Amino acid sequence: MKSSTDTMEKKSKNGLFAGGMVLIFVIGIFVGLVVGGFTHKGATTQQGVTTAQPYQLSLVEIMDVSFTPNKSLGAQPQFYVVGANGELGSSANITFPTNRKIIVTITSYDMGSAPTASQYSKVSGTVNDQITLIDGAIASGGNTSLIWKTEVSSVPVSKIIHTFTIPSLHINIPVIAGYTETAVIPPISKNKAGSYNWQCEAACGSGKSGWEGPMATPGWMMGTVNVV
Repeated sequence: MKSSTDTMEKKSKNGLFAGGMVLIFVIGIFVGLVVGGFTHKGATTQQGVTTAQPYQLSLVEIMDVSFTPNKSLGAQPQFYVVGANGELGSSANITFPTNRKIIVTITSYDMGSAPTASQYSKVSGTVNDQITLIDGAIASGGNTSLIWKTEVSSVPVSKIIHTFTIPSLHINIPVIAGYTETAVIPPISKNKAGSYNWQCEAACGSGKSGWEGPMATPGWMMGTVNVV
């Protein structure tokens, strides 16, 4: 037969065990709330500034593409979207996410220039209204004393072959033939979600004006940017 001392000692141990379990449970809830709070905040800081990874958009522009809507026009320039697996897709519909920094990389496989209004020689809608230019000819050469990368807020209008312009978002990126360019677009707020036209503002198409053919064809020198 168990003594009263044994019974009391057993109750004491059971009480300590129960109390410990309650304490562990409370600590678990507290940790869960804290971690959950950080997780819930996810991509924003306390100041509401986005910390999500930048969205990457890569475009390539190729000058010698058979114009499928009207093959009699011969070769015409075309913008392509580079997919996640490196495949080239249509630029007719381009997606920009809201509340994320957007890094646009444009590589031009082209040469020459096209008539462009002087206003489109200025960079706009990017961080500090600047872009980074990489001269492919210098970067692939052997002279390390030459500067192959530079940040600019405008380019000589005489050197522009194309532009990537979204007028309603006040974004303009002039494109120089043979260059790779990077532009950082600040996060676009959700209240600007919607569809916007993008257009090349250099007269690089067909016809006497240069504004026919690809200039008026989605997926060539114009299209839609969907901000979602």
